[in-house]
Amino acid sequence: MENQPCGDMNTFNVQHGYSEALIRGYKSGFLTENEYRHIIQCENLEDVKLNLQETDYGNFLSEEQPPLLPSTFRRCALKKLANEWTFMRAQATQPLAQMMDFTSYEFMIDNIILILKLAISNPSISLKELEEECNPLGMLPDHIMRAIASFENTPKGFQELFQIVLIEIPVGKYFCRYLDEQTENHMLHGAKLVKSLLEDSSIALMEQGVKKYYLEDFYYWTQAQGGYTAEMMGEILKTKADTMAINLILNSFNTPKLRNIRHSLLPSIGFLYPEGVEPLNNCEDVDSLGRALDKYWVYKRVFETAIQGEQMSVDDAFYLNEVRLLEGGFDSQFHLACYYCYCHLKLQEIRNLTWICECIVQKQRGKIEKYIPIFSPNAAWRHGKLGI
Repeated sequence: MENQPCGDMNTFNVQHGYSEALIRGYKSGFLTENEYRHIIQCENLEDVKLNLQETDYGNFLSEEQPPLLPSTFRRCALKKLANEWTFMRAQATQPLAQMMDFTSYEFMIDNIILILKLAISNPSISLKELEEECNPLGMLPDHIMRAIASFENTPKGFQELFQIVLIEIPVGKYFCRYLDEQTENHMLHGAKLVKSLLEDSSIALMEQGVKKYYLEDFYYWTQAQGGYTAEMMGEILKTKADTMAINLILNSFNTPKLRNIRHSLLPSIGFLYPEGVEPLNNCEDVDSLGRALDKYWVYKRVFETAIQGEQMSVDDAFYLNEVRLLEGGFDSQFHLACYYCYCHLKLQEIRNLTWICECIVQKQRGKIEKYIPIFSPNAAWRHGKLGI
């Protein structure tokens, strides 16, 4: 069943018609521009809560006690999205089920890295506190979270942690591949390797390497599906890989350790791959990065606007470009990409909501409109412009 094709215009709805109807219906739950206007006029977070009760978010904060914080809105909105995602996953058949699992793997990796960081910095942190920090879209089973959070700082403890991550978690294979690159025989030296990685504060490098393998695996799986799924997800994941590569190079300029190994962390997919990878790896400063991106018009525009011109943050520029691709993917039909697009568009909406709440709390009214509305009829890309 896992190798069953996802179908095309003639057969897609036979296999996935009900699931697609669900996700198309969820589109109506995105905040409208008018709803955003009401929210940004709120004086405090209680007013934001009242305004959101009139939207699809409803009473998602009903169990929260005052005072409300921006992090409260984010946590509860993520929980609501995770519940929707779990419901849709329960209705899915293959290959859609695998597609949704691949989408969740990204958040699972984020959670593992986060748990490691928190467990090292605060060994006494409780399981409940960990769960509140983690993204519910990639939640791990309780016994695995407990094991990762409570590992002992001994060779045996690290070996047990190593085995749990590699064997019991679906994304373990990506950690395994990354650790394989660090040693010739990871089964013999795994505990020492993991310990040295954590002691040297190299978790960020591990995250980069693991996500590289995840993106490549996800990309090749989507290409094997063929049809519109391969076309839409190919563009989205290649752009995501390029974003990861550009950010890696940008962050390496002030990090000697990262500069020495950054080539091995660059994804082997993307619009920059293969001919753009070597010029990217040879960049020594921001100016040389600009020259390396000069022939890629989208990334050139990101460089001119965000990196060089500082008209917006680098993250915002890439988010804006991602929303353009995700909306295009969701608006088209007869492919599996719309599920991935929905999830990530909702995540952008949650970032918008968190940003607005932060601006209200910090009384930064001048910055409150720097959010990216979803499915806006006034979006620049809908009028033939890039928007960056």
